[in-house]
Amino acid sequence: MTKLNNTRSGCRDVFHAFLVKNATYDGVDEIPIIKKVNVVPKKLISFIEALKSKSYERFIHFYIDDFQFERIWNHTNKYLNLIKKFDGVILPDFCVYRDMPLVMQKWNIYRSRAIGNFLQSNGIKVIPNIRYGDERTYDIACAGVSKNSIIAIGTNGCIKDKIDRKFTDDGFEIVIQKLSPKVVIIYGGFGITKGFINAIALAATLVNSERISERLHIYSKNITEEKGYYDIVIHGKVDSCLFYHPDKDTNKREGNLKGWADISHRTISKYLKSKKDYKGEAIRLISYSTGKINNGVAQNLANKLNVTVKAPNDIIWIKPSGKIVIGKNSFSNTGHWRIYKPVKK
Repeated sequence: MTKLNNTRSGCRDVFHAFLVKNATYDGVDEIPIIKKVNVVPKKLISFIEALKSKSYERFIHFYIDDFQFERIWNHTNKYLNLIKKFDGVILPDFCVYRDMPLVMQKWNIYRSRAIGNFLQSNGIKVIPNIRYGDERTYDIACAGVSKNSIIAIGTNGCIKDKIDRKFTDDGFEIVIQKLSPKVVIIYGGFGITKGFINAIALAATLVNSERISERLHIYSKNITEEKGYYDIVIHGKVDSCLFYHPDKDTNKREGNLKGWADISHRTISKYLKSKKDYKGEAIRLISYSTGKINNGVAQNLANKLNVTVKAPNDIIWIKPSGKIVIGKNSFSNTGHWRIYKPVKK
């Protein structure tokens, strides 16, 4: 009917039907489907900053107040040429508050996907933004999004208190379960450690890495101690651990992820020996995939300290409660701890 009305003389497209011209839909609510892209943004820029920026090698995001980007819905065509100059777009993050009428929550999810369909039809790379309120919108938040794709989620303002954090964490687990994403770009942070290529935790380090480190620090305080082990909670990868310095670009081997620097097993050993509370116990290395290979940082640390070291063989997730999950997602323990004994050379 909207297509028919659009052919009438003097008719205006108040429904913004042009955004979904030739779209395909998902679910009973008919959410426009976004085609999968396999590009991970190296850098991000907010829509407001993009309006005056000449640095185009980045993806535009909308993790800002709605009033600052409502214009992208009202006048999408006006900004099309500007958006085309950039590497791509993370789709608009229209608010989905739990106390909004449900139909309005669904409408805002629809609007984001509709804009995405239009931008894709004009050759722009888009990454779907996942926004939900509570259990009523967990499913529709995933509608129109391909499995095993790259997705984005913003947590700013969503984890201020325990109730908000619970809905955010619960919804995130459902999203991971339903979509099995290849990469999740997290703007704002969760209690997860740093990951790299082909890891769910990957893009948590692309933006706001200081917040990620802060969450890791806070959540790690709730971890239950294991008798006989001394815990080290730190960002990591298979062959070293990492620390974050916001003003440096020291870890160039990892695709220029600004601010991350390697920490060797020697540095960790030296640090532990300086700690008055370390009495030579075995080490539980709570750090991303440091137990994935035979001769990585965990084995080297065991050799250096001459103690047993246990480390996770996959992504390690730390929840606000301090619960630890090892696996490809935060709701299923598919990984395990590996034990490394010191080896004399």
